[in-house]
Amino acid sequence: MAVVAKPRNVWSAGCELGEGPVWTDGALWFVDIKKRKIHRLAGEERSSWDAPEQIGFVLPAEGGGFIAGLESGLYRFDAESEAFSLVAEVEPELPGNRLNDGVVDPSGRLWFGSMDDGEAEPTGSFYSYHRGQLRHSGLAKVAITNGPALSPDGRLLYWVDTLGQTVNACDVAEDGTLGESRLLVK
Repeated sequence: MAVVAKPRNVWSAGCELGEGPVWTDGALWFVDIKKRKIHRLAGEERSSWDAPEQIGFVLPAEGGGFIAGLESGLYRFDAESEAFSLVAEVEPELPGNRLNDGVVDPSGRLWFGSMDDGEAEPTGSFYSYHRGQLRHSGLAKVAITNGPALSPDGRLLYWVDTLGQTVNACDVAEDGTLGESRLLVK
């Protein structure tokens, strides 16, 4: 006889726009973009931190701690001190944009996107950040960059153009440059 698991609510976090779940060190971390919160669930323990701006993601960082994608750029986040320290400013010339979603590849390279906070104009871009270097990916502009993911070997980057309703892929070279993007699903 098959066992049927029934979902249960383990935390009524009250998120307005909860996104970016990541499992690390025995805990589930996720953000509430609009309420500017980082949440952590470890067993029965629930913790939350306020972010100074809208927050698109929080991911484990090289060397420990976390990297957070806020409206204005990449920040190192220290959960113990609750401090955010600027690592790299992103798109200061586009105050209507914010960072949205990110993923770390097997080499420790962070891939993330920006988006039009109004969710209408194609002003969003994809970037990589590795060893102190912020680099534009060369992918075309989109209104809402979303869902970056990597193949297990890190050689394919998948990304979503939410308003364009597409899932795309591109090859990732050893040096982190991207090949031409190709449509997977429309």
